[in-house]
Amino acid sequence: MDIPAFERSLGSLQNQVSQLTILYHDEVEVHRMTCSLSVQARECAKAWERACNKLTVDLNLAYIQISSAEVKIQQLTTENQRLNLIINHLVRAPLW
Repeated sequence: MDIPAFERSLGSLQNQVSQLTILYHDEVEVHRMTCSLSVQARECAKAWERACNKLTVDLNLAYIQISSAEVKIQQLTTENQRLNLIINHLVRAPLW
């Protein structure tokens, strides 16, 4: 191989190395962005999980309050029925 052919081969190799270096730096930048997006996605998922947990607690509290209200309604209904029976008994009682 003569010197001009060697220099052309060397120049071609240097050009390929330059292109690969550019591609490498591009890939490193893409990797950094991917890592950053991954961290953001993880933080976003944690925020959604916290919100879901809070809503679950709120929902469970609402179920407890509804259950408590249903018990009170049942107690008031029973008391109302008892009072209605007393009133009906008094109204039907003979007046002396």
